[in-house]
Amino acid sequence: MEITLNALSLEKIFAVFSEVFGTEHTVKSAGFSLEIPKKFGSGKISGIHYPNGVALISINVHFKEEIKFIYEAHQAHPLRFVYCLENQISHKFNDENIEHLIEQYHSAIVASKYPHGHTFTFPKNQDIKVNFLEVDRKIFTAQLSSEAHDMKSDFYELFFDVYATRTIFHKGLYSLQLAQIIQDIDDFENDDFVRTNYIGAKALEMLSFILLQYEDDLRDEESGKVLRKSELSALHKAAGFINNNFSELSSIDDVAKHVYLSPAKLQEGFKLIYNCTVNEYIVNKRLETAFRLLNETDMQIGEVVLEIGLSSRSYFSKIFKKKYKVSPIDLKKR
Repeated sequence: MEITLNALSLEKIFAVFSEVFGTEHTVKSAGFSLEIPKKFGSGKISGIHYPNGVALISINVHFKEEIKFIYEAHQAHPLRFVYCLENQISHKFNDENIEHLIEQYHSAIVASKYPHGHTFTFPKNQDIKVNFLEVDRKIFTAQLSSEAHDMKSDFYELFFDVYATRTIFHKGLYSLQLAQIIQDIDDFENDDFVRTNYIGAKALEMLSFILLQYEDDLRDEESGKVLRKSELSALHKAAGFINNNFSELSSIDDVAKHVYLSPAKLQEGFKLIYNCTVNEYIVNKRLETAFRLLNETDMQIGEVVLEIGLSSRSYFSKIFKKKYKVSPIDLKKR
């Protein structure tokens, strides 16, 4: 199934979606949304645009057949930042035959050459979650003209090609940080005006991070600042190292050196994967072990404190009670 989009405004795009899917879309503030009818699958497409030329389209769908979104508007298309959160989609420029896969946790920067557009293909029978961050370069850069001379050349080429004189396709490397930004948007419960402003701020955060990643991609992987897929195994190895050596650790640097990551990368990775800092992870492991030893063995509190690598009994009692809502001595008496 092919859906041809001959206009670029969200208002007209959602009007086409409504016609093709045979259902109404809703309009609220600056946002649009449409539920996919059961005949075609399930899920939702939503979009929101802002006066600064930035729009965010979120597609969370399961189609019963392969569907192509064909953008054919005869005008300069926006600069698109695509991030796939679940499964994969494919992209090609309408004047080329090369197909690009955008897999889970990968992003892509795409811009077509005037007057050509893009085709995005959504496979059938798969849960697809993808976000399009679109930037109308003419509107967006009108606000940046005074800052243009300070912009790095790589960014200048992306944003100031307002007449779409060249084709751009850059596939970003694996990124969990972008997934967290999108999850923050999904988890935000306020509605209407507050949510509209929150999504606007998050869209700019997402844009900033994709640009950081783009700059990072131009470096070699070792000197980059963004967390990569190849580093996930190192983070899991770091957690295992802590699990087996928490009583002897003296600093975060010890863990970082063991897995060949910088302390900054280690901290960033733990926040994303384990939702805590490295120090918090170490403390939690110490307290979990202490709870087991106090509850299941004859060891005294002082012995347990030394066993888990601490030296202050009063500090141990304080953090233990904070976590378990019971003091070590009261637990021991049970």
